[in-house]
Amino acid sequence: MRRVQVARELIQVWATDSGSPDRLFCDGRRWRVSDKPTLWIGRSDWWSIRGLGRPTAADLEQEMWSFRATADDDGEKRMFDVARDRAANTWWLVTPMTE
Repeated sequence: MRRVQVARELIQVWATDSGSPDRLFCDGRRWRVSDKPTLWIGRSDWWSIRGLGRPTAADLEQEMWSFRATADDDGEKRMFDVARDRAANTWWLVTPMTE
């Protein structure tokens, strides 16, 4: 089995009242979500969490969203996978990288 690492880049995301991504600013461009975002829950490796004592299920779960967005400037369409950290009120662009 091939292990997959994840690169994360902090981005700015505006969400709807229900919490799903609506707009974002990434790579110096404004994007508008152009389909229905799909929510899924990723799991962190329990051994990678330090300083929490015994982690709970909430510590291990990562809110993830996948969606297609359209650039405001030229209409380019692109798929995005983003992670939300509700505690820190931050969003991260997630990019899989193979070793």
